Amino acid sequence: VGYLKDLDGPSLDKLNSHYKKVSKENSTITLEMGQKIFLSQNCMACHNMETEESWFFSHNAPDLSAQKMKTKPDWLKKYLYQPSPIRPNGYFPGTGSRMPNFNLSENEVEEISQWLGSASLKTKLKPISAFQTRKVERLLNDFLPCLGCHELNGKGGQIGPSLSNTGNRLFDGYIKMAIQAPHMVMPESIMPKTAMDPKLMPLIQSYFSNRTNEEQVEYLNLIKHKPYPISNQYSSTCAPCHGLNGQGKGFNAEYLPVAPGNLADGNLIGQRADHTLFETIYGGGRIMNKSHFMPGWGEKLSREEIVNHVSQIRKFCECSPPEWSKN
Repeated sequence: VGYLKDLDGPSLDKLNSHYKKVSKENSTITLEMGQKIFLSQNCMACHNMETEESWFFSHNAPDLSAQKMKTKPDWLKKYLYQPSPIRPNGYFPGTGSRMPNFNLSENEVEEISQWLGSASLKTKLKPISAFQTRKVERLLNDFLPCLGCHELNGKGGQIGPSLSNTGNRLFDGYIKMAIQAPHMVMPESIMPKTAMDPKLMPLIQSYFSNRTNEEQVEYLNLIKHKPYPISNQYSSTCAPCHGLNGQGKGFNAEYLPVAPGNLADGNLIGQRADHTLFETIYGGGRIMNKSHFMPGWGEKLSREEIVNHVSQIRKFCECSPPEWSKN
């Protein structure tokens, strides 16, 4: 409100009085914060604001062209009627974008649902035993990177959608392919493909097919976690954990059991050869005896893109690799 009023908004005594009261109670909130929230919610999709440039080139939400292949009809109708958070900090993580409640009637929801279409899908994942469930949860907690980005049963990252209710929300076929080939079914997502034993893949897929926790996810507070535009590949893939300046203080850092590395620490990074940084990004934290919650990006990023990330890290730390590694 303060941001809009400062741009030459209407003089409304009641609003102004309320604004002064709220401003006094929240003295740390600035006009810049209001500006960032305004831009993060893509208000300019409907409202003109000549002094600003949109953060989003074309969209800030999922492509609905094949929605009928992704989400179950009952869940979709419930979501359209009363939207609830899916991605805690934006469709493009860090932007903080949110789905507004359009206050649709039940009839309107029904019409939209029918227009989006329905599909007869054949894939049906089999239930797994209690023993197999514990096995998958052990893998998720101690070996796989999934919970670095996703929340499950109250713990885990706040980058991607919660995994606690995937069985209610998604079709089995979509769950299967999202794990097996995320780049195919989610081309805009930053989610990399994780290498895993083919014998374990069906267990993990079936496990998520049976997650039906109805507990609501909450959006991250945009005052505490200031939203930002996605300006390059680093801000898209790395900043959620390592921060925009590489200092290990991204919005997702506090939800991880092991703090992300401080890429701006010249003393530490100066001891790492470029090929060590490359291998860590390519294969993930676990292969380097670091946190397994850092995924490997080798199936998502090209070698050239990983080299560019290594160069960015060198800029953050303002350091060179050790002499012994330069030849």
